[in-house]
Amino acid sequence: MVKRWKEIFMVILGSMMMGIGIDLFVYADFGLDPLSLFEAGLGRVLHLSLGSVSQILMITIIVIMFFADRERIGIGSVLNSVLVGAFIKLFSPVICVEGHSLYWRALGFLCGLVPEAIRKIRMTISSASNVVYLNQSHLIIIAATQIVRLIR
Repeated sequence: MVKRWKEIFMVILGSMMMGIGIDLFVYADFGLDPLSLFEAGLGRVLHLSLGSVSQILMITIIVIMFFADRERIGIGSVLNSVLVGAFIKLFSPVICVEGHSLYWRALGFLCGLVPEAIRKIRMTISSASNVVYLNQSHLIIIAATQIVRLIR
């Protein structure tokens, strides 16, 4: 039971780090990872914040995955899908402030790399210890694969 709570805590901590990292990338204005860039573009079209679009998109993918392959979805996948967008919305007013010089933006970009690198290391350790944890990118790839299989 304690191990389960520890895993849930790690998912929450990883989601928070991911949200902070994405906000730091947005602040730096040097570019985003592919998924965040897609979400930012979708947000501009729909007039929604990046955090809201992230939550909507990931919940949609969780629902698709629920019908396509229930075994791959766990509490960590659901929590991550909801919490990353929530943390983006939570930290965005604090981190994403306009009007700073290139030096501060570059520093923000480098600081954004740290949470993302730690998250990747944690995912690698989790997959090595057979802890099922699917982040947003994994869910999209799996959902697309399942949809292609259903179409065939």
